[in-house]
Amino acid sequence: MAYWTWIVLALLNLPIVIVVVLSFNEGRFLTFSPKGFSLQLYEAYFASARWKLATLNSFKIGITTVVLATPICVLARYALVRGNFPGRRIELAPKARSARWFPPAARRCRPRH
Repeated sequence: MAYWTWIVLALLNLPIVIVVVLSFNEGRFLTFSPKGFSLQLYEAYFASARWKLATLNSFKIGITTVVLATPICVLARYALVRGNFPGRRIELAPKARSARWFPPAARRCRPRH
């Protein structure tokens, strides 16, 4: 089973690797079959105040989302597992039912105890 994990991880990361490799192209745009090696896209990125601001905003939004969503989700999950309130079984029913919708290959990949 371990080799399938590595194959899936490689396929998921392949687009990232392709974009990074193509970013060193001599041209102004990301085109396949690079013609030479250049850092001009990275020079333009680090020289631009607009790109720095956009990157900083992305990090701020990402960090804020993690800080707000993590405690909310942890508390909600704790309430669903430990809580005793009306409607609890109705909320958990779709999750229990969804296990039957997985393809047979995914069911075989369950961890064994």
